[in-house]
This record gives sequence, structure tokens and C-alpha cells, in this order.
Amino acid sequence: AYDFAAPLVLQYLEPGTVDSAGDGLTVGLRPFKRGFDRPLSPPLNQDLDVAGCSCSAVLFRRDFFDQVGGFDPDFFMYYEDVDLFFRGFLRRKRGRLLAGSAVFHHEGGSIGRFEQSARRQGGREGKAYFLARNRVFFLVKNCPAGYAWLALPWLAAEFGRSAVRYLRRGQGLTFCLAHRDALRRLGPMLRKRAIIQKNRKTGPGRIWRELRRAGIS
Repeated sequence: AYDFAAPLVLQYLEPGTVDSAGDGLTVGLRPFKRGFDRPLSPPLNQDLDVAGCSCSAVLFRRDFFDQVGGFDPDFFMYYEDVDLFFRGFLRRKRGRLLAGSAVFHHEGGSIGRFEQSARRQGGREGKAYFLARNRVFFLVKNCPAGYAWLALPWLAAEFGRSAVRYLRRGQGLTFCLAHRDALRRLGPMLRKRAIIQKNRKTGPGRIWRELRRAGIS
């Protein structure tokens, strides 16, 4: 039996273009959308076992939340779905993409309204801020120590790539503030980590093999 099921997600403004045919992670624990921005065609329109999917539309079994927990409210926006599905993956939960069904996702609909409100109040919180801060939350909570050593070059490369990308976009200060704020929440994240790592059923070796099998590094 599957623990969750999701439809194919197509782009709202271009209905023949895929937004997500299941979500995954690279070995550097960078999330990606399978088939993103590609035309809808085989194999993207075929059913598939997945470890994660877009939370724009998904059905869960009740015991998934009973065992894994729900969305972490500390994330607020961005990475909250990555966090949820990776916790499920650590507990050997699995899902199914049902490509015969489809929904349309309007990218940025929620964050756009939030960023407008934040700017009016003089805040810096927005997509760039939440992505940087919540990635730290995600790694601290979920990445087993053994996997961190195993994938250290890829994790370090991902951090460097992210830092350079923020600097090139003129968002260096946002990147620094996001990491500062993440470190200020280190205590609660470490307490959550202790529970997650105690209950996980997947070791570093299996995590490595499964992420390598996804075909993106």
C-alpha cells in the first residue's frame, strides 16, 4: 500500500508544460521537480513510485501524519514539503504519482502577496529569504551525521553554489540574514532532530543509493 498519492502538476499559464511529475532530491540534498518546464510527453505522463511530490495537490493516509508528523510551522513557506517528505522517506514511506489526473499550479501566487505586504512593512522576508533559512532548518533536522560525511563534497558545493547565486542577484545580505536567523533557531531544530533521527528506519547508505538512483547529482 502507498502512503500518499498525487496527480501530475502542470503549469497554470502553459497547460501543456510540466510543473512537477514527482519531486526529488540530489545527493547534495537540493530539491528538484521531475520534468519541470518540459513538454508533457512520455515518460512524464506515466504513473511512477515517488518519495515526494508537489503539495499543491496530494492525498495522504492518516497514519502518515500520525507516524511522521505534519508540516513544520517554523518553516512557514518553502522547504516545508521537502522537510515533510524527507521525514517520510527516513521512515520508509512511499507514494505514487497518478499521471492520469492533473492539476494546474499558479507558481508564486502565495509568496507574491506576502512579499508585497512585507515590503510595505519594511521587511526583507520573501522567497529568497525563506529558501535560504529553511534549507538550514531542513538539513539540521533531517540529515543523518553519517550521510553528511558521505556527501560532504556535494553538500559543500551546494552551499557554495547557493552563496554565489545570491551574491550575483544582489541578495548577499538576505542570504546572511537568513542564515543568522536560522542559527538563532538552532536549539528547537536540534530537539526536533533528536526525535527524527531516533525514529528513522533508513541509514546513510540507503539514502545515498536512493538519491543516486534519481539520476541527478
